[in-house]
Amino acid sequence: MVATDNRFQDATREAVRISEEAFICKMTDFYIRMIEVLGYRMKPSVGDVGYPEFAAPGAAIVEGLVMTSAATPTLAEQRFMIDPFNTGSLADWSYPALGFTSIAAFLTEPDPTVERSKPRLSAIEPLLRTARPASERKRNEALETDPSFERENATQNAR
Repeated sequence: MVATDNRFQDATREAVRISEEAFICKMTDFYIRMIEVLGYRMKPSVGDVGYPEFAAPGAAIVEGLVMTSAATPTLAEQRFMIDPFNTGSLADWSYPALGFTSIAAFLTEPDPTVERSKPRLSAIEPLLRTARPASERKRNEALETDPSFERENATQNAR
């Protein structure tokens, strides 16, 4: 019986490992695109640290805070009025946003070869819109072709 338990544990551990590696790969691809689109780059001073090393701790911070918030709801509810980018305006920030932004601020910097202008912002706006989760894009596409989709989908989900 012990061998069966160990095989089950090993198989579970392997499945979780594969899932986590696939998630980090997807997030790495996402951050490569988004960091470039936003006109940033990895800081030369971070050496061998690359996009996978950006994605892994970012995911760990966000996932960890979300999971622990079930036991400590104040983590999910706590907000901070801060101005982390020195814009002159305070904004509402959560623990996950603070943690992830800390990693991004440490590892990335504005790319000096990218021109910051209104035409560039207008050009990247469509790219930012498509960065939404696939499920949200699918829902929006369905609504565009069939406005009753939302009502029907809500009815099915309620069952």
